[in-house]
Formats: sequence, structure tokens, C-alpha cells
Amino acid sequence: MSPMNSNRPVSEYNTGEQDLYTGITMVWTSYAEYLANFEAWKTTY
Repeated sequence: MSPMNSNRPVSEYNTGEQDLYTGITMVWTSYAEYLANFEAWKTTY
């Protein structure tokens, strides 16, 4: 195998890394909060 000689990829978004992690944290927290409600509801269909 040859070593990677290519440059690092260029981001396609105009935001900082901290903003991305903040968004991911918000999504994961929301998922965790509503998972129990969804699991209780999905048995009705």
C-alpha cells in the first residue's frame, strides 16, 4: 500500500467545528429525550 499523498479535504460548509459539535449534541440530546416516548407510541400501529 502506498502512503496517502493527497491533501486534506476542503469543507463544503461555512461554519466552525464547535458549531457542528453543538448541533450534534442538540440532536443526540433530543433523540435521547424522546426515544422512550416513541418506543411507547410505536406499538399502537
